[in-house]
Amino acid sequence: MTQILAFEGQGNIEHVIGGYSDYLEFRNKNKKQEVTKSLKPSALVAIDNDASPDVDKPKEKAKMTFKDKYALENLPKEIEKLNVEITDLSKQLADPEFYQNDSKAFNKTAEKLDRKKRELDEKELQFLELEEIWGKAI
Repeated sequence: MTQILAFEGQGNIEHVIGGYSDYLEFRNKNKKQEVTKSLKPSALVAIDNDASPDVDKPKEKAKMTFKDKYALENLPKEIEKLNVEITDLSKQLADPEFYQNDSKAFNKTAEKLDRKKRELDEKELQFLELEEIWGKAI
């Protein structure tokens, strides 16, 4: 005769007569019973097989406003300008004598660099969002 003592955790030990496949069958039956017992009647919901999920519904095309189109056209120029400014500021901060000569100007330049980087991130995100809307509008 084959027996299994299954240590289920939290101090629960199951004694099952039979092999491993018998244990798996026993465990699956118990789990199903526990799930149905733990569900409250209000939590049970009838599933309507005739209803189609939201995924199948055609989505409305996104419309771009004039302001969005203008921003989409001009954001690449603004992003390029910010990249040039960030490069220039980074070069200034890379100079070791800059801090030694004027530490206040160095700190202001570092703060300006941080602002420009944040502004660049915002502009790039805005551009990506507008590109996504434009792709849906086509």
